Amino acid sequence: MSAPDLTGRTVLVLGAAGAMGRSAARTLAGHGARVIVADEDVAQLEAAFGADDRFQVWEADVTDGTHVQRLAAEFDDTEVLIHCADAGSTTAVPMTAEQDLVDAFAAEVASCWAALRHFAPAMAARGRGSIIAYSGTRAATGGERGTRAMTSEAINQMVREFAQELQPHGVRVNALAPAGDQDETALRFLASDVSRHVTGALVVIESGWSVIERIEERVGTR
Repeated sequence: MSAPDLTGRTVLVLGAAGAMGRSAARTLAGHGARVIVADEDVAQLEAAFGADDRFQVWEADVTDGTHVQRLAAEFDDTEVLIHCADAGSTTAVPMTAEQDLVDAFAAEVASCWAALRHFAPAMAARGRGSIIAYSGTRAATGGERGTRAMTSEAINQMVREFAQELQPHGVRVNALAPAGDQDETALRFLASDVSRHVTGALVVIESGWSVIERIEERVGTR
């Protein structure tokens, strides 16, 4: 297997002001990509990326479908799209206020749908592209409370459906569920042509939490 190479690739990171977005942008730029970083918090973007010519800062509310559509039109040469919006909480769902639930789904699920819907056509027309949607680890391993687990499940299913539709056009769609900042290797893999046969996958990097918790549960019941 060849090493992931992103030299000259155009990458766009939605939600780049957050910790996951900043990490994703720096990782891919570090492997040769030209990276557009988009977020409503342009001050944070400028502080993180403004002095580095590998990045292009773009102010946009990534939870607004109209803004996402404009971004897709402006950067229709995007080869790798990263969706990193995260507004979910760990408040128990029965205790979550209705508006908080609506806001979480708008910020994470609806914005992901808008990103896939608006960026995919140009990729499909070129016959290539990689879309990576960040998800949550506990949606896959269980045990997490709150809206983040709910929205992650929705994103995972959305990824599967878009992957099925776009596979004939050479566009890959995958979900990445990292624990902290441990996503670098998986992100490079999914963004590059090394993963050209991988689509519709959920890649979970959870540091063995699920195994450790099951061991602790068994020990605790003895």
